[in-house]
Amino acid sequence: MNIYDDYNKYIIENEELLNYLKSSNSSVLYCLADVLEVLDYVYKKYVDKVKIDNELEEIFEIGFGYLSNCLIDINTYYNDYFGKDIILFNKYSTLIIYSILLDDVKGYLLSEERLTEERSEMLDKAAKLIEGTLINIKEINPEDVAEIEDILEMVLPKKHNYKPVYAVFAMIAEELGIY
Repeated sequence: MNIYDDYNKYIIENEELLNYLKSSNSSVLYCLADVLEVLDYVYKKYVDKVKIDNELEEIFEIGFGYLSNCLIDINTYYNDYFGKDIILFNKYSTLIIYSILLDDVKGYLLSEERLTEERSEMLDKAAKLIEGTLINIKEINPEDVAEIEDILEMVLPKKHNYKPVYAVFAMIAEELGIY
């Protein structure tokens, strides 16, 4: 089996959840939609036996890794925290998106060798605020959201060239002419 067959198998395994997200117009799809579009585009090339260049192959690997990480967390929230209740899941979608973003930021800082102990602790604090609300299914505290946003702003000052993976994949989708 190769990465493309793994991707197809993974999509089939997560098809029910992805369909629930789509049918409920979940805002969590904001973090996944363009990634899925690009991955499907490359996968179709593979199925059609069209040559996939190294750049597109690397894009596929990055996107599939990102998607896998996101869906692991999303599945945990959906199945374990919210008992497969898509309405309840969507009620907390803002925090779920922040959780995905925190993981993405941490990965970026790590890859850029800029993840200091202080930044790591700040990101962990934000993650704990999110987890505390999601695990206990508490009302979303606007002060917690503001604190999460402040933490993100502090760990990613304007001088960073950070773009979330989902934003990069939106640009890739546009460049490939998918939209």
